[in-house]
Amino acid sequence: MKRKNVFQLATLLVLGLGVLFSLVAFDNPYFWQSKQLIEVSVIIREADSTSWATARQGMEQAAADLDAELRFLTLSSPDSVEEQKDLLAREVAGGAQGIVLVPADPQKMEQQVKEATAKAVLVTMESDMAESGATACISVDNRAMGEALAGKALGKLAAGDDVVLLDSAPGSTGVSARVDGAEKLLKAAGCNVYRYTLSAGQDLSSLITKAIATQKPVAILAFDTAATEQAASVATNTENPPLLYGTGATNAIIASLEQGSIDATAAQNEFAAGYLAVEAAVKAVQKKPAPDIKTLTYYLVDRQNMDDADNQKLLFPVTR
Repeated sequence: MKRKNVFQLATLLVLGLGVLFSLVAFDNPYFWQSKQLIEVSVIIREADSTSWATARQGMEQAAADLDAELRFLTLSSPDSVEEQKDLLAREVAGGAQGIVLVPADPQKMEQQVKEATAKAVLVTMESDMAESGATACISVDNRAMGEALAGKALGKLAAGDDVVLLDSAPGSTGVSARVDGAEKLLKAAGCNVYRYTLSAGQDLSSLITKAIATQKPVAILAFDTAATEQAASVATNTENPPLLYGTGATNAIIASLEQGSIDATAAQNEFAAGYLAVEAAVKAVQKKPAPDIKTLTYYLVDRQNMDDADNQKLLFPVTR
């Protein structure tokens, strides 16, 4: 009797599984189809992607959440416009549906961006290229950030002090706006401002070394991550190093803040910026309502406030 009951139960179980499988496999037309991922290419203006580690985490999180496939591309030499043009054309020709671009030089990239946006969705970071067809720009208010960094520096400066501004990415309208904002405020306060602009093929370290040796400034202001990291490295090996105010929140910059070689940094939530950039691209490809993208918030972080809860979240984001 017991054997009969067990046999009947097993038979019912097999029949039930068979019915469930048929419902899923044959009534669902997508059962045997693999999920189609949206291809998004990310083209930055640097040769070293280290400074983009946190933003990349945000991008990868967005790709996982939104069923996208991410390609992250760097240049062989930083801010190479021609190489960035070639990469952009190649990715579009290769079938990328969305592009996230950090333009090396928006003015020189204008025609290539117009051609790209005729075939794919393009979102920029740092520099706005809406007039060339870009769907969105993920960025802080760059001029305001530059002014805020200069305002922070003025807390330790006086009229007549020599200050060096590192214009390390002259082609980037975003970075240049930061430098412009800081320069105007510092000059208005009576400081002697020296703007050192990186030229094509010039080494950033040698530019900073020359600026310190020539001007012997009271302070140096850097307006992108690479320049901030390099300035901290050079200043550490300099006798009587200048005050240093920078931009970004990489591990190297955080360490320099802790050690006191960087006095303050202007930072944004890089994880959120990366996430929003990919999200904007994917939503546009899907022709869905765009995320509510506003100008990103930036924060001034120094040794005194870096342990605040909000700044800890900014400096050490946790992925989901």
